[in-house]
Amino acid sequence: MATINLLDDNTRPRAPKLEGAAPHHQVPGEQLKMIHRYHLSQMSEVRRALHEIEAGVLKQTALSETIANLHMHKTMRMFGNLCGQECEILNAHHNIESQMLFPVLHDRGNDGIKKVVERLMAEHEIIHHYLQELEFHNTANQQNPTMESFNALKNTFLTLEKIIRSHFKYEETELEVAIGFYGVEF
Repeated sequence: MATINLLDDNTRPRAPKLEGAAPHHQVPGEQLKMIHRYHLSQMSEVRRALHEIEAGVLKQTALSETIANLHMHKTMRMFGNLCGQECEILNAHHNIESQMLFPVLHDRGNDGIKKVVERLMAEHEIIHHYLQELEFHNTANQQNPTMESFNALKNTFLTLEKIIRSHFKYEETELEVAIGFYGVEF
């Protein structure tokens, strides 16, 4: 796993200004922001449940129920995805970016865009590691709901959420115009 500091903006390459970019080139970047906002709202629901469990308002077993009741989970279940948890959806989102968005930007983009895309792909690897860790701790907490298993789950989730918020902000800022400018469809 790469050892880059995801939350240190000083280590992140910046996209150059794209000469000839027009306002309509921002439209796909705005669509990406909407997708990100949806993921963040779902993560906020999980965080809220974690805090309510910690405060004693909900039982630990309520976390699985909260995840199962997320709009995203219900939608994915309707389309045949049995897992449907946010981590799976986020992983799918990153796979789409890694397989459809980033390769095209890397091929069409200038050197600055290529460096940004390479950094984003490295960040996806680290986020994927935390998604796996979250899944592990969620399963452990379901099988043995102790304060220790709950705290491991909570701490992993809060770390993942912090990393994802930072990652999304970086991605949105650096690719806002580039996606439309280079004609990438995703």
